Amino acid sequence: MSVSIDINLSGQSVTIDLESPVLDFEFISPVLQIDATSPPAAQVSLMSPTLEFDLATPQLTFPVSGTGVVAGAGPQGPPGPAGPQGPTGPTGATGAPGAAGAQGPAGPTGPTGSAGATGSQGPPGAASTVPGPAGPTGATGPQGQAGATGATGAAGAQGPSGATGPTGPQGATGPQGPTGQSINWRSTWSSTTSYAVNDAVSYQNQSYICISPGVTNAPTLDPTHWALMAASGGTGPAGPTGPTRPPRPQGPAGPAGTLANQAWGEIPTGAINGANLSFTTAFAYIAGLLAVYLNGLRQQHGVDYNETGAATFQFLNAPLSGDSLSIDYIKS
Repeated sequence: MSVSIDINLSGQSVTIDLESPVLDFEFISPVLQIDATSPPAAQVSLMSPTLEFDLATPQLTFPVSGTGVVAGAGPQGPPGPAGPQGPTGPTGATGAPGAAGAQGPAGPTGPTGSAGATGSQGPPGAASTVPGPAGPTGATGPQGQAGATGATGAAGAQGPSGATGPTGPQGATGPQGPTGQSINWRSTWSSTTSYAVNDAVSYQNQSYICISPGVTNAPTLDPTHWALMAASGGTGPAGPTGPTRPPRPQGPAGPAGTLANQAWGEIPTGAINGANLSFTTAFAYIAGLLAVYLNGLRQQHGVDYNETGAATFQFLNAPLSGDSLSIDYIKS
């Protein structure tokens, strides 16, 4: 549907087509009064010589000139014919100098000029980093004075041993030494014997020398009187087994013995204290018929003890405190 609006401007008539009826207004004076038939109300301002107003709905904007409403720009028309050549304008100001052009080719070499005067001596140039050729060797100078003696250097490493020199001549015989002290061998040590200095005894398979006289204790317990002279050697290897003896015939029966001449389990007289060696039987015994038992073990004659008298015997090693001692023998 199309509706027309008539606008009177200074005796001119302009027709505007709208999509739908929106506004109905007329000019009464330079001030525009608008009576809108539908909301929202229009916001209009008058700008002479062009009238411009905005409508909130349907958002219509158009300018109005003294001759009518100015419509929007139409499509581009075809170009018009070229106009005549205009007169020549005045000369413009000189432009800025242009950039330097590229280097042209070198010209031909000119003739050589006459030699100029020698110039003044220039400053010395910088030292060259490239060594020049070696000059010829100069003549030998005179001998200089001898320098001071330098400090002694460190000792050098030990050189290899030299060859053994020949044996020197026999030296002179030295003076005669003092006469040595003789030793008086006294056999097995006895607790009842008084010993002198340099007396020597055997005890527990070792030999001792007396260094202080008197009746002494066992050498192993009495360093005041005895000094070790020779220690016992180690046990040697076992000897070869001897030949087996053929059996012997039974000997004749001996005479019957009597209890009156026998002693069994007797405890001999003597201190058992680790120092005493000598003990005494209650009766005289027949030599070779004394049996000695220490802690229940029979001792070996000549190895563990010796018969030293008709009623005495002596251990080679003194029984210790707490040991038990007993003897059997045939009375003489």
